[in-house]
Amino acid sequence: TISLAHPREFNDPLDTILVYWLNEEIKKKYTDEWQLRYRLLMKKVSEHIKIRCLIAGQNELGNEVPIEDVNVLMWSHYADSHKGFCVKYVFDRDMFDLTKHIKRDKLLLVDKIKYSETIDINDEPSIRMALLEKSDFWKYENEMRLISYDCSGEDKEFPVVECKGMAKAVYLGVKCSNENRRLMEKAIGDKNIPLYQMSVDEEKLTRFKKTLIG
Repeated sequence: TISLAHPREFNDPLDTILVYWLNEEIKKKYTDEWQLRYRLLMKKVSEHIKIRCLIAGQNELGNEVPIEDVNVLMWSHYADSHKGFCVKYVFDRDMFDLTKHIKRDKLLLVDKIKYSETIDINDEPSIRMALLEKSDFWKYENEMRLISYDCSGEDKEFPVVECKGMAKAVYLGVKCSNENRRLMEKAIGDKNIPLYQMSVDEEKLTRFKKTLIG
């Protein structure tokens, strides 16, 4: 399973633009009460949006991004300074089948982030811009975003998406401890998921390489 969270949990106050924009709009003094009610309604709807941030599996040319080419900062910032791990997922198309929820009370989509030097929110942002646009400071992340909308009444603070059979490989960080390696081996069990250990590439000391260990 993959857990999702509301953007208020993110470390960037401008992520998502939707949350920032709505909060700023609600602070304004409106002469037309309907405008304020509309903004408050949008904010209430936005509470049902949950997101999981991932690394895109493809680059701008559509080619697969090998684990060795993932920006080294990602290991430092999001994998406990290389002590954590990275999981490769290949999502089934059935996950995004709209026919499963005819009432459209549950929606799931995946899309890539657009990075921009400047972001203008003087006009009302589109939903795509509001959820999928970030400052180009974050471009190194090559982010793909899994977005869930659930207003069915079953919405949870940290909902999970079932991804059985979609985990295709696990990569342990350079500093992953032997204890955590054994825990990962136990978690994988007989699921037939390759386990790799990352290490410094002796021929290119600024890069890392993978070695199959299980």
